[in-house]
Amino acid sequence: MGPETTQEAGDDARTRVFLSYSRKDAGLVARVAEGLLAARLLADYDQAAHDPGNVSAGISAEDEWWKRLQEMIASADVMVFLVSPDSAASTVCDEEIAYARALGKRIIAVLARPVDFAKAPPRLSALNVRIECRDGTSGWPE
Repeated sequence: MGPETTQEAGDDARTRVFLSYSRKDAGLVARVAEGLLAARLLADYDQAAHDPGNVSAGISAEDEWWKRLQEMIASADVMVFLVSPDSAASTVCDEEIAYARALGKRIIAVLARPVDFAKAPPRLSALNVRIECRDGTSGWPE
């Protein structure tokens, strides 16, 4: 176990990134999290594989999921939103954007798969999507 799995959230001075995504993009979010960890950043998301006990990241079986998501967003320095047709259609993802905005968090939108922004929820359409994944099949470069 590395230090990121044994320290409480407040004990680590690294930049903390909350990842918002659709569960249908679980493979992609795991790779993004690995990349963030390799860059010495902390990556929080509901099923954080780098913290199997969900001590400082993720949601454990005992957690009230929405309250825990709010805690993770509140403790994050920045939120990365993986934009895909599935995350665009997700009510939970839309609420995560709303909560992060209410807290004044910076939101970085990364286009994982093409989305019709004319049909996207207003909160998503308002984000400045300038980062695009290069691999159209998996959503992220290998």
